[in-house]
Amino acid sequence: MKYLIFLILSSIHLTSQSFDWEVDNRLPFNIPKTYIAGGLSYGLSNHNGNININHQLINNAQFKSGEGNNFNIYLEAEHWYREDLTFNIIASYSTMSDFFSTNESYPIFNGSILNLKNNYEINNKYLSLHLASKYRIYDKLNLALSLAYNLEINSNHKFQQNVISPNWYTFRNGEKSSVVFDEENFNSNNLIIISFNISYDIQLNYPTYISPFISFSNNLNNTINNSDINTYLINFGLKYYYGIKIN
Repeated sequence: MKYLIFLILSSIHLTSQSFDWEVDNRLPFNIPKTYIAGGLSYGLSNHNGNININHQLINNAQFKSGEGNNFNIYLEAEHWYREDLTFNIIASYSTMSDFFSTNESYPIFNGSILNLKNNYEINNKYLSLHLASKYRIYDKLNLALSLAYNLEINSNHKFQQNVISPNWYTFRNGEKSSVVFDEENFNSNNLIIISFNISYDIQLNYPTYISPFISFSNNLNNTINNSDINTYLINFGLKYYYGIKIN
């Protein structure tokens, strides 16, 4: 009877958090509850709303939509509060590039119409702190929710105009393209982002596992001052976890 109880307890211990590492098949051992991790992700963003650009060299340029991409590096601490629930603290470094464009037309001399394409490019860098929780929904499949504060550490804004027609028209520089401004730290905000994450844990050699994930995010505030923008992001990434024992 004692031997049967020992086997049952050992089996429960070995399947903690759905991991089934086996260091020694004769004795039970403790699955770590705390992990440190590093990871990378790449993502795409979509922007919709009213983007207003007010600058001393351009007056009230407006954009309605844009697209972008981002790259992220993560350092994470994870603690399993229960066998199906974690609490996570994540620090990250992010680069975000966003692109907006619109066309405008107005009359010029000789009765001609000047058609221009306005391009607005934003390149931001952030240091971020995320608070997250992960819930094991089936086997090693997880859902997670996180809230992140993104501190802007660098921002570059570039506004460029390109002539569509007439073919003979050029700017003062003799070119059909002109950079109106290209400035650092212009008109951007720190960001608060909420994210939903789907991941799957794949165990490696004890005590490590990797977790590929997809996240869906939404900015809770505007990227640009004096604008009303809805920003949605989708990211694809991978994290590597290493278990540590804390007495």
